[in-house]
Amino acid sequence: FIFACTVALTNLVRLRAAFKRGIEALKDSNPLAHIAPDVNKFRHSFQITLPRCAVVMPVKGVHNQSYDNWRTQITAMYGGPLEFFFCVESEDDPAYPHIERLIREHADANIRLLVAGRTWYCSQKMHNQLHGFEAVLRTAAKYVILLDDDIHLHPGTIRIWVEEMESDPK
Repeated sequence: FIFACTVALTNLVRLRAAFKRGIEALKDSNPLAHIAPDVNKFRHSFQITLPRCAVVMPVKGVHNQSYDNWRTQITAMYGGPLEFFFCVESEDDPAYPHIERLIREHADANIRLLVAGRTWYCSQKMHNQLHGFEAVLRTAAKYVILLDDDIHLHPGTIRIWVEEMESDPK
């Protein structure tokens, strides 16, 4: 077991080092290589082929990093049509005014703030997710991504997920 863990760790370190060297080698021709090593992924002709996606985030309260985390999510470098559904229990939720501020400050992002209401039959988080998912069903989104609101996303995460789903329908 210890040997297997050592081999796995060694391979992981080698892969990370190789990836870092690859990024360094591309930095002159593709300054965004840390997001996508293939510069063609940033071309308009590729971006317009990306399918419509919706991101549902159940939100309850705010934390020190909430606003920054939300901003990383809505400013993801996806390139295709992207819509965000922030779902709270009520307008009394402390997150509500912060999400309204996010909407004001990022008017170019497609953000919806939904009030799910109180639930008595499942967890509030699940209820908020379902409420957001029901709203997404009324859109033309091909993919629905459920995210926790406290995740700090890498700028290329959503695009990578979608490309992976597109490349392997299973």
